[in-house]
Amino acid sequence: YLSYRDPNLGATWKNYDGAPDFLKELELGEDELSKAIIGCMGDVDSYMLPDAKGYQAMLRHLLGEKDETRQRLRDQILSTSVKDFHNFAGALEQVTKNGGLCVVG
Repeated sequence: YLSYRDPNLGATWKNYDGAPDFLKELELGEDELSKAIIGCMGDVDSYMLPDAKGYQAMLRHLLGEKDETRQRLRDQILSTSVKDFHNFAGALEQVTKNGGLCVVG
């Protein structure tokens, strides 16, 4: 988790602790799931001006990120189901149980 310039860390931490239970009980309809997937794809493949495209291409080249890796990510996003959200709750539970807290500033 990450919170930036949070004026209410206690409430935020409580929300983070409740995230696994929220995801376990999450019920999304087809339309809601589609909107979530579209929003995520918009973040992954957002519109960029030519200079930003060039910069991103340079970063991907320097980092060795292959087109196949990006396509695999897109495919995973597009095939996301409600069950994936429920399964992710287990990973968040482990973070909640075994993770630490760091506050800077």
